[in-house]
Amino acid sequence: MTHNLLTIERVLYKTRLVCSSLLVVALFPIAAWTQAKPPASAPSVSITPVSHDNLTIAGEPELYLSTPDPEVSSVVFTFPPGAVSQWMIHPAPAYVYVLEGTLVVEFEDGSHQSFHAGQGFLQCRSKWHRGRNDGSQTMRFLAVFFGAKGVPNVIHPASGPLADKQK
Repeated sequence: MTHNLLTIERVLYKTRLVCSSLLVVALFPIAAWTQAKPPASAPSVSITPVSHDNLTIAGEPELYLSTPDPEVSSVVFTFPPGAVSQWMIHPAPAYVYVLEGTLVVEFEDGSHQSFHAGQGFLQCRSKWHRGRNDGSQTMRFLAVFFGAKGVPNVIHPASGPLADKQK
């Protein structure tokens, strides 16, 4: 009987030792977690409105193409200082966002509008215009066209006074 009591005591001792060890192992991460510094909060996201337009820069109402084959395309234009684009119109609506520098949009009548980095606008569709970089640094802008498959985003004059001005 004494032998059985000793065996039971050893089993209980070993059980308590194992349980205590498991308890320490289980509680150590919790203790470390409660003593750890709280994590730094993630950087907050900033939202800056750019534009909210329903008229183009020429005062035309914004219209979307009615097409069974819509297509959104985008392109980044880079103008070195002094660069001037060809005259153009756009069959598809276009949104322009100036990435760097100042974009000057010149109209056929000689008037113009300037847009600086961070500004966006709806490009005119039916009024002949061209882009210029009158600055001393590179100018870049993103143009997003909301068109249709098979429809060009830009049309240049084939002949006439504007075509002659491009030569």
